[in-house]
Amino acid sequence: MEIDWGAIITQALLMLVKAVLPLLLAALLGWLGLEWKKFRSGKHAELAMYLAEAARIAVASAEQSGLAKLIEDKAEVKKQFAIDYVENYLETVGLRVNVNLIADTIEAEVKKQFPHPEPVHSLPIDVGL
Repeated sequence: MEIDWGAIITQALLMLVKAVLPLLLAALLGWLGLEWKKFRSGKHAELAMYLAEAARIAVASAEQSGLAKLIEDKAEVKKQFAIDYVENYLETVGLRVNVNLIADTIEAEVKKQFPHPEPVHSLPIDVGL
């Protein structure tokens, strides 16, 4: 009786593949998951950068447009002007953002560009010193 080494080697390789393949697939899926997280965090960082820059420009533009009487110089009119600007800008770079997020970003930018001084409270009482 002759030994069929080809069949033995084939069976051994099949068993090895069956044992190693699940490990390789698990490692591949883990790696893909990490890459996906990196991609998403990069995408969010890019979105945040575009949103912040657009809000900065929009707030300044709305303020200047109000002062120049190109739009009504009221807070709600200037806010809508800024929202429209940011939406249009983000659309041109292929990004869509919830309008509430845009409005919140604009509010934060307004506070950053035009900080209100602390209110002056009553002066200390003169006790005659």
